[in-house]
Amino acid sequence: MSGTRFFKFVLLCLTIAAFIYLMYVLFLKIKAAAATISFMPIIITSAVVTCSVICTAVVLGLAICFAIYLMKPSKVIEGEQKVTLDDVILSDEIKEELRMICNDISQEKKVMFEKVGFKPPQGYLLYGPPGNGKTLLARAVAGEANISFESISASELVGKYVGQGVYHVRNFFKREKKNAPCIIFIDEIDSIGAKRNSIGHHTSENCNKTLNQLLTEMDGFNFNKGDLTQKK
Repeated sequence: MSGTRFFKFVLLCLTIAAFIYLMYVLFLKIKAAAATISFMPIIITSAVVTCSVICTAVVLGLAICFAIYLMKPSKVIEGEQKVTLDDVILSDEIKEELRMICNDISQEKKVMFEKVGFKPPQGYLLYGPPGNGKTLLARAVAGEANISFESISASELVGKYVGQGVYHVRNFFKREKKNAPCIIFIDEIDSIGAKRNSIGHHTSENCNKTLNQLLTEMDGFNFNKGDLTQKK
């Protein structure tokens, strides 16, 4: 848990402790006042106790839910810095081309493209052996364009059972459309996107359906919605 989350958690615990203490003090004062009344002291005391218990239970329940939320690991790596093209060793010509791409996917260019009805490329294919910096390059493009970056392995989109892969692909793109404009980096896409297999086994059929859904989502992931897909 990060320092900020830990501070919030400690502050929450102190707030709960203060609330319980105030309820206890209030209970003692009302109990003392009820003792001086000759009628219905038991009813008043019972009502105060019941309200105190209910309020305390509600606050503790909310505190537990909030604590669980704070304990959940963040998707953003702590200490991760923004990466731009200046952090990547490339030739000046390649950097210039990449900056043109970043300019094309910027919010300002999006408005201009919508006015003239122009539709730029919807995705880019990064090819190369493992470890040559494809992920870093995609992250740098996102940082240069100042848009969000989401990386996912193609294996995470494939399901074990028929229809599961289609469900994963549909939900993933549905979630990322809410984060647009963004760059989606699909790692090892060739594991499911190389070619369609011959139907003859339920595994091949499942892969084909997953691939078809992926192609459908990528085709509908157009620039007018501020989305961009990169494949590795």
